Amino acid sequence: MKLSFSRVALGPSLLGAALRAIESALTLFVTFLVIVDVISNNFEINHFIGNAKFFFTPLLDILTLDDLMATYTFANGNSPRRISQHGRWMVDYTLKTIQSRDGTHYFIRSGQFHILNAANDKCGTLVGAYVVPTSPPPGPDNPLRLAVANNLVTFVRGSTLGNTFGTPPTPAAKGTNSSTLIEMGYTPGRIDVDMRFTSPLPLPLDNNTNSTNVSMYRIFPKTFCSGCDPKIELGHVTCGISYALLDNGTTVRVKTSAAFIGDYHHLGTIIPRDAATSASLVVRGICVIFAIASYGVSKKTVRWTDPPTMSSLYKRIMHTFAPTPLYKFPSHTFSFATFCLDSDIFVFLYTLAVLLDEKDSILYTRSLNVWNQNADNMWVPIQLLAYQFRWLWLNCAILKLLKGAVNFASMTRYSGSNVVVGYLNFSDVSFVYLGAAVLMLRTSFIEYGNTDNLGVLSTAQNLDSIRLDWYESWYVRAMPQFVLVMFVNLFIVLSIDRLLNFKKWQRIARNSLGRQAMFNSTSILTVTYYKFHDLPGYDRQAVMVQARALCTAQWFLMCHTTCFGLPEHPKNVRAMISKSLATAVNGAPATSNQTSTSKQSMAYDPMHKSNVSKHQTIQPKNEASLGPVSEDDEAIAKKAAEATAAASPAHEMYIVAQDPDCHIHLYDAKKREIQAMSLEVKILGDTCYIIA
Repeated sequence: MKLSFSRVALGPSLLGAALRAIESALTLFVTFLVIVDVISNNFEINHFIGNAKFFFTPLLDILTLDDLMATYTFANGNSPRRISQHGRWMVDYTLKTIQSRDGTHYFIRSGQFHILNAANDKCGTLVGAYVVPTSPPPGPDNPLRLAVANNLVTFVRGSTLGNTFGTPPTPAAKGTNSSTLIEMGYTPGRIDVDMRFTSPLPLPLDNNTNSTNVSMYRIFPKTFCSGCDPKIELGHVTCGISYALLDNGTTVRVKTSAAFIGDYHHLGTIIPRDAATSASLVVRGICVIFAIASYGVSKKTVRWTDPPTMSSLYKRIMHTFAPTPLYKFPSHTFSFATFCLDSDIFVFLYTLAVLLDEKDSILYTRSLNVWNQNADNMWVPIQLLAYQFRWLWLNCAILKLLKGAVNFASMTRYSGSNVVVGYLNFSDVSFVYLGAAVLMLRTSFIEYGNTDNLGVLSTAQNLDSIRLDWYESWYVRAMPQFVLVMFVNLFIVLSIDRLLNFKKWQRIARNSLGRQAMFNSTSILTVTYYKFHDLPGYDRQAVMVQARALCTAQWFLMCHTTCFGLPEHPKNVRAMISKSLATAVNGAPATSNQTSTSKQSMAYDPMHKSNVSKHQTIQPKNEASLGPVSEDDEAIAKKAAEATAAASPAHEMYIVAQDPDCHIHLYDAKKREIQAMSLEVKILGDTCYIIA
């Protein structure tokens, strides 16, 4: 009797079909976010296009701070003369960055944001008095350009968890000095220099109020530790102002200044371009190509991997990226999400890329988030999701490291014995995505912890005596609590998965194939590419799996995850042997010539942990005998497989086990190893194995 996969498959219930549809939709959405992250959130592409250079217009011919003072008329009390020493250094840094363009910075256009109310109106800062310059006086060759410069240190207090579960203290009053703020529990979180520059405006001929529209450019460097290179926010908006010439023509007073409701504020950013940021972009691109290529390989059937195939690092690498031979027969064992979320190579490389880029992306996402809170740019939320979804791979990397660390630190001798390792698994990708729900709120989490903040201006006190510690800065101070929430959320999701799928987890843990992913490797996604197969009188759990799926699964576990090399417990092997013997007594004797090896091939006992290397007992096969498979060969193989299945017991069982070298083997009930050549008949005939 042919044990075909289709005959043992259970008819999908309506709920199961709905869950699979939801899972597929989530996977497509996640794939879309990854593509957005690699392309739309790519600083290199944005910088190459060059649209952000428009924001440099007011400073294109400004080389020094003196040039800035000579070109623009600053508001009384809000000029570079009144800013701190650190603030002047930040202005000088900004001017040099704009003028040098030596490839050390990214110039990024961040989008445009609808001005729907006063929240996104930055024009009000222009209101004030401006002394009309006299040498030279304003004229056709020396137009009047207004500017404002504010230097401040922003103090912050409190935390997200404290604000959520406690009662926040009364905020400090505006104008409180730094000493009082520190006594109240505030710490310096950021140093800003907020500069606004207008396009030329005509000088009034009398003291009547005049109205006009001007372009206002915002140059906003900010730093998060004393002496650190600033990140620079750029902006542009059109302002409608009313102004008059007062004090016998010596002062221009801007009475009102406001943006136009319905207009747009254009946003840009200057970010340092260092080796870490560039490497992050390259690594992310490599990861996407790797996932697509690996998924393409998995859609075909990989040959069962014998130990000689993995006997050296070079062979292991080649077998990971280009396994040979690769049969043309389709295999639907793994989805694309499996390679993105469960492959050690993809997970750790993508996590590295995320960490390398985090110092810049966390600031960039905050700018997008703050501006879009009161705007309606539909693309920005997608960008933010793509940025914040990156931390999903940090979740996966942490879980993989925990599995490896717990296995290494424990005294576990057999696969399936370590309950903690078994706990650190997801049953399907839906729970992996659920684990990222809190990560999507990272930017809002940080902002909520910094809601109690107050700025101290350089015009109110000397700011040079204030030390800004990086560990207490705006973003870093929130990270310990966020990491704590991330861990708590991760274990809550794992617990929910365990409770909702308790019976499923029990069945997987009682099967040798399920144990390889659940207990005996760094795989965190237990994909059930097999069907549970209940046998009367067998107290373990058997599964029925296609030979093609079994080969592909072995390739994935050995090449894309780290195996632990734990043997099967003797009681599991004895249970399989006992069941097979009972079946043989009640039925026909087993004829396993097609599926077992000769006595000379007996290499490793799955019941015992041996120090003998697998390479001392198993010799490589002659690959010359493996030619291309024709349609006639396939038809003959199918008939042979059907004949073998008809002559064999319906419940002939096999067990999957690892040796000390972390190689995965398949054994029959007589503890004889099944070799790659023997599996080819099953592969060609598209038949199944019953795995104990």
